[in-house]
Amino acid sequence: MKNIKFIYLLILLCCTICKIDAQPPHTFTQYKTSDGLYQKTIMHILQDTKGFIWFATWDGIYKFDGYHFKNYKNRKGNNNGFNNSRIDYLAEGEQSYL
Repeated sequence: MKNIKFIYLLILLCCTICKIDAQPPHTFTQYKTSDGLYQKTIMHILQDTKGFIWFATWDGIYKFDGYHFKNYKNRKGNNNGFNNSRIDYLAEGEQSYL
């Protein structure tokens, strides 16, 4: 009986001494207009199969490669069929097309 109490006490002591984290620590980075993200209104976010992060905004689509933002939007004189640059949703289709 003394051995069982000792084992329970040893387990309890080990559990209180050892620190167990459920999740690893996280870091967050805030990007601003000075970083190249000029639109504050982000409607949708998508990470494609190549690892790029795409943002659907009211000023077109932004692609983030982990270091820089690149903007794709409707330009005057561009006859692509879009009336404006507002994008509300992104989806990745076959062959990794957005």
